[in-house]
Amino acid sequence: MISLFEVLKNLSTQDEIILLMIRSILRIEDKIRNILSQNNIVGYNPTGDLTFAFDRAVEEMLIKSLREEGFSGMIIGEELGKQEGTVRKELIILDPIDGSANASRGFPYYSTLLAYLENNIPKRSVVWYPMLNIFYYAIKGNGAYKLTQKKEFRLKTDARHYPKMLIEVLPENPVEYILKIRSLGKFRHAGSIGLSICLIADNVLDVFIDITKKGRVLDYISSLLILEEAGGMYIMEPNTTNPYEKIKVIAARNKEIFDKFVKEFWKSQ
Repeated sequence: MISLFEVLKNLSTQDEIILLMIRSILRIEDKIRNILSQNNIVGYNPTGDLTFAFDRAVEEMLIKSLREEGFSGMIIGEELGKQEGTVRKELIILDPIDGSANASRGFPYYSTLLAYLENNIPKRSVVWYPMLNIFYYAIKGNGAYKLTQKKEFRLKTDARHYPKMLIEVLPENPVEYILKIRSLGKFRHAGSIGLSICLIADNVLDVFIDITKKGRVLDYISSLLILEEAGGMYIMEPNTTNPYEKIKVIAARNKEIFDKFVKEFWKSQ
């Protein structure tokens, strides 16, 4: 089990917002793990997607924890919508469990996503991968990092070329696109958009593609800042911070991969 001290002692930054978001998760992480067994469907969230009992419960706990840690701005969550704050220029967008279907079945690929915005501009983000006890985080203009119980690493995407790329592609993409992707590498869809984009920043995956507008801004906004600060590239449309807006995205580890996929799959639409 994570110890608050064990993780925070490896944290290089003293940024107040990053500390606030990480501490808000850590103070309830045992409750989050325990509540994932509540996998009955209880309704629909503001985006129209099915909601598991644990989705709503985790969001409620996280909002309460953020407030207790001192965050006074607005909070917008996937499950409960908008929670007004007293500091108007500050906003946290959160997805309590990105990969709810995975979590409901015990498949260990899901994450918690938090993005902090000032005047509607993403400035900080945190992605928690509970199954490996890893935090990814980014500070606008000051880099992206991977925080483990043993060490912190600065993330930097590399320019290496692999004979077969690892490509995250949502299955809703057109069949002809997926067939074309097969010639470029091995493709998969693991079920947590935010976590997969962090793995591109971590040089584990090479590229993410969704041109169907299946995902929403709240699925992407935290991890895209991490990718950008790690040196990766992405394109999204529309370019918005509205949490519930559906967008299409291509995100890649380096410029060579990015240019190739934009040419093949974005400009050909």
